[in-house]
Amino acid sequence: MSGRPGDHPITDVLFHDADYFTPEIRVLFKEVYELSSKHFKVFNDIDLSDSNEIIHEKLLVLKKEHSEG
Repeated sequence: MSGRPGDHPITDVLFHDADYFTPEIRVLFKEVYELSSKHFKVFNDIDLSDSNEIIHEKLLVLKKEHSEG
């Protein structure tokens, strides 16, 4: 269920290697997705209109939460 390129920025990053975000953010999206047992709902609180810095921080928090649990 990866969707087609252009369907959604997150699936584009995860499955189509889109470069909408910085390399660090793209890696974090992929790491969090893997750690969350591949549940997209883990990204529900990510507002893609936020700055890269805010998205980066939110992803770091998600990564920590899912790494611990």
